[in-house]
Amino acid sequence: MQSTKARPLQAQQSTDLPLFLPLAAGIVLRHVRAVKHLTQADVATRAHMNVSYISNVENGQNNISMIKFSLICHGLCVQPDFVLGLALKLMLPLDTAIRYRSLREAQRLIQNRMPKLLDVEDIVSSGFRL
Repeated sequence: MQSTKARPLQAQQSTDLPLFLPLAAGIVLRHVRAVKHLTQADVATRAHMNVSYISNVENGQNNISMIKFSLICHGLCVQPDFVLGLALKLMLPLDTAIRYRSLREAQRLIQNRMPKLLDVEDIVSSGFRL
């Protein structure tokens, strides 16, 4: 006899999760920038981009290329794999929040969780290694 239980949340939503990667990455980048006390203009100058592009990336409005993602991470002096790893951890909570709330409220919820996911020391120690 087959079980009539609903599948776990993760399994039901796994196909939608990649759609949230740009938004999750933008939230992480914004948090890293804030912890490092940098403005969007500072990051834009360091990454050789426009401030409006940095703003759009932080708000998940751009489907960012890997090259531009790397340049922004370099501008923040943080490893791209570190940012991407945190973004991947945020995708399921972000997906769940969006399904039950507005996008703006979901972003606020995730930003409130960021300090718990990420210690300031982690950001400082994740800088580029030569």
